[in-house]
Amino acid sequence: MDVEALFTQLAVDLESEGAITGELFGGSGLFVGGVPFACLKRDTMAFRLGEDTPAAQDALRIDGAGDFSPAGDGTVEPGWVAVPVEQVSEWNRLAEAALAAVRS
Repeated sequence: MDVEALFTQLAVDLESEGAITGELFGGSGLFVGGVPFACLKRDTMAFRLGEDTPAAQDALRIDGAGDFSPAGDGTVEPGWVAVPVEQVSEWNRLAEAALAAVRS
């Protein structure tokens, strides 16, 4: 599975909502109004859903999902949830939720 192609498709899907791409945490990021809301790091997409929000709690129930540690050293980025490529079918839904969260 080509994760960069999956990221590119997600970016295209969100283009009409003002999402743009850029570098984030040493990976590929999605931004709206200069604010990051999603990040592809290795084979995992992380979403900025907010700390202890219903959207974050929902995302954490996805198989393989967990806290996002951009450096891979266990230091967690608060409010972000990492979802593995095996759960790519969830990425669009979570990206929409993250986009809504940073806009509110």
